[in-house]
Amino acid sequence: MYVLRMRRANRVGMMLALGALVGSLPTWIDSAPALAGSKTAQISFGTIESVARASNGDTVTVNGEGTFTLQPKSISGNGGAVAEAFGEVPRTFTHRDAQGNVLVEGTWEPTAVLSFESFGPATAEQEAEFGGLPAGSEGGKVMFKVALFVGGVHVHDAIVTIYCHLGEPRKNVVESTLMQVQGTRFNFNQVVSGDNILIAE
Repeated sequence: MYVLRMRRANRVGMMLALGALVGSLPTWIDSAPALAGSKTAQISFGTIESVARASNGDTVTVNGEGTFTLQPKSISGNGGAVAEAFGEVPRTFTHRDAQGNVLVEGTWEPTAVLSFESFGPATAEQEAEFGGLPAGSEGGKVMFKVALFVGGVHVHDAIVTIYCHLGEPRKNVVESTLMQVQGTRFNFNQVVSGDNILIAE
């Protein structure tokens, strides 16, 4: 699929731009991860240059990574298997107006995992399309709370939803990273582009 091809190209390009080392990738491919989607597994997530739009035309671009578990519920900014496979991705967001002018730039920290739905492990066709994926790669939908910081100051909280289109996603699921900024009118819930990965460890 075109979206998946673009996701791999974007991801590799971004990692090279960040000077990431991917020499450890074969180690992860050969490792034996926990069952994909297991409620007791630790799952790493990553999003790179994913863009969503609000109803007024403003957009938010989100980058970053982290890990979460469901039993017990926990989340952190540690990139885990995603960082090992693709390199560190700083947790940033950029809010632009409808004309593309930057309004706000900042960072985010995950504070609570809300829910996770697994779409299952990457299929053989997806593995072939990418020329191989890190062991444990899967699709799914994860929702979590984040704290937004501008200039190191906590300014808002938000709910982030990441969809990864690997595995067997539900009909009409689109790869995306959406953000609803709590206590404001900004609900970036319209998909522009997505570049995401989930890896169960």
